[in-house]
Amino acid sequence: KYKVFEVLSRTLSVEAFEQWLYADPYVAEHITDDDLVLELMNLNYQSERVLQNLESLCKEYFGEEDFLVAVVEFNCKKFLKAESKEAAYDLVNNIYHYYNHEDDYSLIIWFYNASHDLELAEMGHYSMSELIDELSSYSKLLISALAGADMETRKGILIDGIDEPPPSYNNVIDTQPKREPRKWYEFWK
Repeated sequence: KYKVFEVLSRTLSVEAFEQWLYADPYVAEHITDDDLVLELMNLNYQSERVLQNLESLCKEYFGEEDFLVAVVEFNCKKFLKAESKEAAYDLVNNIYHYYNHEDDYSLIIWFYNASHDLELAEMGHYSMSELIDELSSYSKLLISALAGADMETRKGILIDGIDEPPPSYNNVIDTQPKREPRKWYEFWK
């Protein structure tokens, strides 16, 4: 289950998953009596649609919420190992991939919004280092909240998010001093 989640969270390559699948003793022992194992063995891992096919299997066998919580958790752990601009992009993009405007998963929405903040930091509107620090703090809080939690609590975190302090990164663009609005007749001068 978690190996499939790792692939879909883009923290494990499809090639590494395929190698693990063919070498794992459990898989070899249960190929005939476990429907999921059989379906995993029958997938074409060279196909361009392999991730979509794995996602469909995942939702069928495990449920979307179980899968989405794992995607967020794996990506947060991966980000915390590097805490760089590239790792921040991977974090938000891998989670943003599963954003659906029809769902009310606060946790996914938080990362969706963070992806926009990351773009603004890239353009110079926010401090990139402060944004990375904020992503780090949030990831640590999230992993701590998920640690040892039962599935219902994990799903609750997906739906409601976690209480976190407001973002601390600052606008870095100099603001113009406010001036009096021009009178309508001054536009013609």
